[in-house]
Amino acid sequence: MCFLSYSLTEFYLQNIFAYNGEEYRKGAGHILRENFRSGLFFIIARHLLPATFIFSIVFLIPNTSYRKILYKYMHVFAILILSLVCIYVLYKLFEINRYNHDDQIYRVIEIAATWSLKVFGFYFGYGLIKLLKNEF
Repeated sequence: MCFLSYSLTEFYLQNIFAYNGEEYRKGAGHILRENFRSGLFFIIARHLLPATFIFSIVFLIPNTSYRKILYKYMHVFAILILSLVCIYVLYKLFEINRYNHDDQIYRVIEIAATWSLKVFGFYFGYGLIKLLKNEF
């Protein structure tokens, strides 16, 4: 599934963006500067789908009590990551406003979206397994 997701997003990157998606390979934010809507769709597909798949496989532990313990520990780690992303975004927005670096906003959006989507993939993966195992 991860390989399929990577292959499809790579195909999308090469066919939608100029020069076979060279902007994405330049660094964070360049793909959003070229085409914001398509770039955001690409980032969501590239990071949310594999994270959801990987975490759903992690949570396929047969024992429900182990799954809940793992979720509690990973939940704390996920909150820590989201907190760091928020601090980073606030710091960068302050820096952009203070020094008038408007060209960095795309970079901040891509980095924040990437890490947030990976954390959301954790929650979606856990929710998917709970849904499939009827534990709600």
